Amino acid sequence: MSVLEIKQLKFSVGIREILNIENLNIENGQRIGLVGKNGCGKSLFLSILNHKIEAEISLFKIFGMYSLLPQFKPSSFQLSGGEITQKYLIDILSQSPKLLMLDEPTNNLDQKHIIWLQKQLKRYDGGMIIVSHNRYFLDELCDMIWELDNGKIQQYPGNYSDYLEQKKIEKRTHNKAYEDYKKNKKHLELAILNKRQQANKVSKFPKNKSFSEINAKGAKPHYGKVQKSLFHSMKALDSRLDQLEVVEKPVEDRKITIDVPFVKKYINKPIIKIEKLIGRVGDKVLWEPTTFIVRLGDKIGVIGDNGSGKTTLVKRIIANKDESIYVSSYTKIGYFDQNLEILNEKKTILENVNEGTVQSEVQVRIILDHFGFKKEDLVKRVKILSGGEKVKVALAKLLVGDFNTLILDEPTNHLDVYTIEALEDLLINYCGTVILISHDQRLLEKTVSKVIAIDNKKITIFDGDINAFNRSHQENSKNSFSTKKLLIDMEITKILSQLSMNFSEELEEKYNYLLKLKKELDNI
Repeated sequence: MSVLEIKQLKFSVGIREILNIENLNIENGQRIGLVGKNGCGKSLFLSILNHKIEAEISLFKIFGMYSLLPQFKPSSFQLSGGEITQKYLIDILSQSPKLLMLDEPTNNLDQKHIIWLQKQLKRYDGGMIIVSHNRYFLDELCDMIWELDNGKIQQYPGNYSDYLEQKKIEKRTHNKAYEDYKKNKKHLELAILNKRQQANKVSKFPKNKSFSEINAKGAKPHYGKVQKSLFHSMKALDSRLDQLEVVEKPVEDRKITIDVPFVKKYINKPIIKIEKLIGRVGDKVLWEPTTFIVRLGDKIGVIGDNGSGKTTLVKRIIANKDESIYVSSYTKIGYFDQNLEILNEKKTILENVNEGTVQSEVQVRIILDHFGFKKEDLVKRVKILSGGEKVKVALAKLLVGDFNTLILDEPTNHLDVYTIEALEDLLINYCGTVILISHDQRLLEKTVSKVIAIDNKKITIFDGDINAFNRSHQENSKNSFSTKKLLIDMEITKILSQLSMNFSEELEEKYNYLLKLKKELDNI
């Protein structure tokens, strides 16, 4: 049963066409992931579906109630971002909509709230459209990906990883088609050149024969016929060349290397030492005394719930004012946060990124191109850019700057999946230190080889990637869980023994509480 049908949807601003979508259909229970570059029209498309913006549509039907979980929600002093999203979603689901639309639902959520959100959405049985830059989230939930590009939607069955595989196949097919096109074009051009050379030779009479001798033997008509035949063949080949379908040259994948100051001399040397550092804001303790070392070249993921002290930790390191913190003299820290203070809004993209760079302008332009900026974009002033574009400029400036240690605090907010993958590629090939605060599981999987986890006022240093950390954490949690159940069972046995000897309401109340707790643990 369909929950959404669309035919001939068009939206333009002036003469510029933004959307031109032929036919779309969503069945009940189908989960669509909508992906596309920043500014391609994803949020616009959701606004049209929610009747907030009018568009030219031949057929538009939503069968039943629909709801939108917006990207930007009213803030609250009492509630965190995750708690606000929880409240919104619970209110929406209580209305039992047939179609649920979600615009960047994981923005500003920690891992705990992302997992909660995934569980709630997996239980929902209606149709769903999810706009998200979180690839792991799209993998967990979606059974179809819609790619919005140049105003049109291309449909790919499966989750986001399946979509990537299909894009790889498309790329290989495109590469082969281009190679075949080049081969055929060259073959035809050589054949035409060969025919032209033959025709030119035929037009010249033999040097050892006089004009009267050629006329006497009747050879002149013969040469004319041969030349005419060659020109006819040449014209046919020209026609085939004109009719040859042009295949555009594929964009080449370029491995980008960035020269990082002091790396060759000090690689693997300690650059940051933390000795019994306590995390405290006012009277609130964020973490107990912690000790660890960061070496040049380390790729470290910093994880923990919102409010656990991740940003406080990196800001303390950057400030370097505590006796418990040592930062070496050859450590050059570049810091990214959501305020984007490293940008000068009055200057152009290129001027901003060139400011303080230690790379050549060619390298700077290559990295900006990697982030999706075209040559004509580079002269745009930063103040007119979108939020996502400003983030890209700030990241590019850090990557080419005079730094060997990058501290990135939630760099993927406001970025599309393609830019995140570009950033991922650059961080993998970056030979300096990276300290990455992120809730993007896929980005952490691809880029970090060590983990700093803040949980329950304790900092754990794990020498291994995020997947190894998660396995270890789950095993520890499982052991802790089993121990907790065992202790409850022992306490229940003890209380039953006491009740059999001497009944009291207090003991019975405690017994009922423990039974309830045991039941909750059994249901987890």
